[in-house]
Amino acid sequence: MLEYGLFGDGGVAPVRLQVDGVQSPLLEQLQASPSLLWVGSTLGLSPQQALEIICLLGVLLSLEAALLGAFRDSLVYLGLWALYLSLYTVGGDFLRSEWDSLLLEAGFLAILVAPCGLLRRIFPAGYHDPLTFWLTRWLLFRLVLCTGLSKLASGDARPGVGDLT
Repeated sequence: MLEYGLFGDGGVAPVRLQVDGVQSPLLEQLQASPSLLWVGSTLGLSPQQALEIICLLGVLLSLEAALLGAFRDSLVYLGLWALYLSLYTVGGDFLRSEWDSLLLEAGFLAILVAPCGLLRRIFPAGYHDPLTFWLTRWLLFRLVLCTGLSKLASGDARPGVGDLT
């Protein structure tokens, strides 16, 4: 697993070096570096155990959201986003590519687009905010545009694409 080779106790960038030895209050730790790993240390878990729990929770929540319609809720997507933000925060240089930022942004938009189970009684089932859908379209436009520009800039485009014919 990726977590052992990179962030595990014997990995390239052990997460315990970022978490161990910090003695500030939990709220200050979360404000400085938003990660659920700080909560794990207050529960008496080692950084490696907290990292494994975060990964397992992410897998379970995403499988439930993919397979069961009842779990396609904005609160589930909020949990998934918080779990990935936790990994992104402690990931350092290994999780600083544009794809990781895209995942965080798409996850946040999923929170806004998905229906919230708590608000289903207030708003009808078909209600969607037009702004969130325009933000989603803007994200997809940026993805396609940046992918095309990077393909053109790399010189790896198919014949006829590089000269825009």
